[in-house]
Amino acid sequence: MLRATLIALFTFICPSFSQELPKFPKTMPGVVNIPHLPQQPTKTVKPVYPPEALQRWIQATIVLDAVLDTQGAVETLGCDTICSDARPDLLRSAAEAVRQWQWSPVLVKGKPVRVRTRVAVEFALDANSPSISVCNVFRDPQWFMGKVVNLSGTVARVAGVNVLTSKDCDGSMVITDGDASPPDRDAKYAALQQALAMGSARASLRGLIRKDSGPGQLAGQRLVLQRVLQCSP
Repeated sequence: MLRATLIALFTFICPSFSQELPKFPKTMPGVVNIPHLPQQPTKTVKPVYPPEALQRWIQATIVLDAVLDTQGAVETLGCDTICSDARPDLLRSAAEAVRQWQWSPVLVKGKPVRVRTRVAVEFALDANSPSISVCNVFRDPQWFMGKVVNLSGTVARVAGVNVLTSKDCDGSMVITDGDASPPDRDAKYAALQQALAMGSARASLRGLIRKDSGPGQLAGQRLVLQRVLQCSP
């Protein structure tokens, strides 16, 4: 009930940004329709990852309609039915970035023309992305189940197993190595093992979150470790 109320409140306070982008008609006078331009943009600006989407580890591809002027600059942006279902914060960030993109002039019969096309903006998270607190997983474990995430927290050995916790919230997550694909045993991995031999360590870890149905008080979530991103005693 609380979650539904919060979602409804967020929707009321932050109406869909798609309402600010027009839905283009099927035909636009003086504009040539080329849904997929053969040439790549000559200038792109990376969108800012919305903080809430990052904390929820949300990834998506936002596809915008765009009209380019005869110089290859973005004249106006639009949003179709599929686009209107996107998260407002991702849509807004994508639009702000694409407005700064540039293409070479599109020529038809040797003359530059205005063009309607589609532009895809990727919001992707990888090992180079900022880590999020493990508290996010403890607060909503079902949301993160099955996702590969960069998590930060404190790692310690409890009852003979490595556990990820945080001083900012309750909860603990068992850390294990994958059987089929073990983690990168690089210098950062070695540094973590050395730190654990002496006590605990602050660390950022990348791994797959799974349900841990094992017995005992540590049952809950399990992080199948892929890589140690950062470690400090």
